[in-house]
Amino acid sequence: MLVKTENKPNVILLYPKTGMDFGSTVAPPHAVLTLAAPLLKAGYSVRVLDQRTQEINEEILAGYLSSDTICVGVSTMTGTQICNALVLTQYVRNLTNGKVPIVWGGCHPSVAPEQTLMHENVDVVVYGEGDITFLELVTAFDNRQSLNSVQGILYLDGETVVRTEARPLLNVEDLLPVPWELIDVEKYIHRDMYLQESSRALDIGQTSRGCPFSCSFCSSAELRDRKWRAMSVEKSLEMITDTVKRFNLNGIWLRDDEFYIDRKRATAICEGMIERNLNVNFY
Repeated sequence: MLVKTENKPNVILLYPKTGMDFGSTVAPPHAVLTLAAPLLKAGYSVRVLDQRTQEINEEILAGYLSSDTICVGVSTMTGTQICNALVLTQYVRNLTNGKVPIVWGGCHPSVAPEQTLMHENVDVVVYGEGDITFLELVTAFDNRQSLNSVQGILYLDGETVVRTEARPLLNVEDLLPVPWELIDVEKYIHRDMYLQESSRALDIGQTSRGCPFSCSFCSSAELRDRKWRAMSVEKSLEMITDTVKRFNLNGIWLRDDEFYIDRKRATAICEGMIERNLNVNFY
């Protein structure tokens, strides 16, 4: 039974273990942090649980679920992460008796949405970029509205699969700052194999999205229509500078699919980092 309790999150976002978690090279769960930012701006409370850096069991989840919980979201890639996601979402099913919707998104649900939707632990699939889609979906759940108007999702209406219109790719310039307050950032700051001279290195997120190529090993072409979209040099430098200074970093990862498509832009960002005396290595 779900009981209304003060200070419980409206939305729980789960990031399962991936099978590629090497302890000292764990990156922040940007896949769910980017979903959390618009929710926070809209006034919802959010809890991010990252199985790579913390234990998540049924008892722990029970401590966050309440009648105020609107939905639980999970992001997963193809592979081991799916197995862990199924375990976590089964905990949610057990604890809520199916009363709290479970939303799946990420690389795997985006490339195999119909198959994903058929599992009993899945209520809605978000395909493609979920930043705006997930906020609209949470709002629809919250207001008990039809899901038909939410672009970029699949759900079941009885036994019929409903696939709504695909959502246009967002303007990367409109991306909100990473909500670092939702995680313990120190767990993701480390000396890694690519930046061994930097004792405080952190994956700080993206300054661009997409890639114009179609490599068979990568999901970017499927997810982002082979379109490359970039933040302005100014916004990129603001994001980099603020994060480096906030966490006293001497190394950063940029999570872009392909940073060097526009070489003049890449050069301007690198020169800006030098001009601002950031003194960081980057990968």
